[in-house]
Amino acid sequence: MNRKNEIAHFVLFVLFSGSLAGCGGSPVAPAAAASAAASPEQGHQDDYSKTHGSRSGSARTCAEAVQKVKTLCLKVQAGFSTLNLGQADGPVHEIGHVLSHLQELAAKQNLSEEQRKTVDESIRSLFEAFGSLDRTIHSGKGKFYIDLADEIEGALAALQDVFPEISQTETEQ
Repeated sequence: MNRKNEIAHFVLFVLFSGSLAGCGGSPVAPAAAASAAASPEQGHQDDYSKTHGSRSGSARTCAEAVQKVKTLCLKVQAGFSTLNLGQADGPVHEIGHVLSHLQELAAKQNLSEEQRKTVDESIRSLFEAFGSLDRTIHSGKGKFYIDLADEIEGALAALQDVFPEISQTETEQ
């Protein structure tokens, strides 16, 4: 990966991570946001682990990471479709961690320039989409999953083209 792409990924990760700071697990209404800001910060990392369990850096392959994102997308979609944004919060955060892990795994792959560009653009698109959803979860305003579904599904399809699904025999080993 060239230096320009590395910097771009880092900036996107920092922006996405910044949009996650201070998350607690349920949407914050605008009126409650002021009182929440006045309360002491318990640390997003510890709070997230207690609320949502361990991070998902467990994918061993890029295909597994893509599959994990697809599975988490269903949970996010369910939360948004029932207007239970708190239900979508944990999976949105988890997707951010899985995407970061996917970037690390993909960097170690012997990909063509075209494949690398596809992976980079798809991950960037997913970071932006789920960052937008996270802002909606915590502000109550913004785009909903249905508004971003085509973008999300397109990026996932592109990643799956580069990293085809793992076969049953691979998962049994």
